Amino acid sequence: MMRRMDRPLGSQVARYNTRWVASAFAALLFAWASPARAGAPRYHDGLYLRLGGGLGHLSSSAESEAVLGNPVEANVTALSLLGELALGATVSDGLVLGGGLFVHRGFDARADDARWGNARFDVEFGTANVYLIGPMLDYYVQPSSGFHLQGSLGWTLLSLSEGEFSDSGVDIRDQSGAGPGLVVGLGYEWWISSAWSLGVLGRVTLASVDAETDDEVDFDHTVLCPGALFTATFN
Repeated sequence: MMRRMDRPLGSQVARYNTRWVASAFAALLFAWASPARAGAPRYHDGLYLRLGGGLGHLSSSAESEAVLGNPVEANVTALSLLGELALGATVSDGLVLGGGLFVHRGFDARADDARWGNARFDVEFGTANVYLIGPMLDYYVQPSSGFHLQGSLGWTLLSLSEGEFSDSGVDIRDQSGAGPGLVVGLGYEWWISSAWSLGVLGRVTLASVDAETDDEVDFDHTVLCPGALFTATFN
């Protein structure tokens, strides 16, 4: 009995350390294997950053207040470059909350067959831009996979550059305004590393904007901007 108690202290410490290391290793292995672990590779959680760019179509159905007894009605259209910048964090399995900026930059905008009373005319503009900023959510149906749905309800800014009646040289003042807007999107992403993924996203922006020209003529715009983007996401 006394011989067992007289084992060297170094031997007892070594045995204790071995058991501690084995227990710690087992705990770490269990944590690594857990599918819901924070910071798990190829699992959507933690910090969220998305960058996106693509092409789309911008259209705005516009109607002015009465000008000399009649409103001006026009449908402005343009090919647009799309952009997206979103930042947030995962708050539940696959659910991201944050804020986003959604960009639509239309070039060579025009309104064919605009109407003012009985008159019909075409108008050529330079640019038509729509920006929406607001809170956003992105939901991954399976946090380890790439199918996701996104949405944002925010504030929309619209600007329409100076235009002219086709072949007349008569200018139309530029206009700008703001109003509520909605973004909805559906996409899929493929993992390229433990946290980065590349994907495609279909996106639609809807907005209702009250605008005013430089010579103080009010226009109501109903904006529709569908398009497709390539995305890069860190999450």
